[in-house]
Amino acid sequence: MEWVLAEASARAPRLPFAGLGDTAPMRTAIAEVRSIVGMLVAGEWALLDRLTPGSAVSAADLRSAVIDYGPTLVMPPAAALAEFGRD
Repeated sequence: MEWVLAEASARAPRLPFAGLGDTAPMRTAIAEVRSIVGMLVAGEWALLDRLTPGSAVSAADLRSAVIDYGPTLVMPPAAALAEFGRD
């Protein structure tokens, strides 16, 4: 699972902002959110920790927060992620 998420993140387009009407930054943000949520759902604490060097939140902190949250995390439907950032 780890290599799938890492590869998906590596393939996410990182395009520069080209001006009004450009949707590339939002597509990139959605791809990143999808990747991060997928890692949280899969319990990839160490991978998330490696992707956020210098963060004040450790892998153990992430794991504890998810366990304390209680309900099982699931990947949201693609349609929900497609609505991310829309007003």
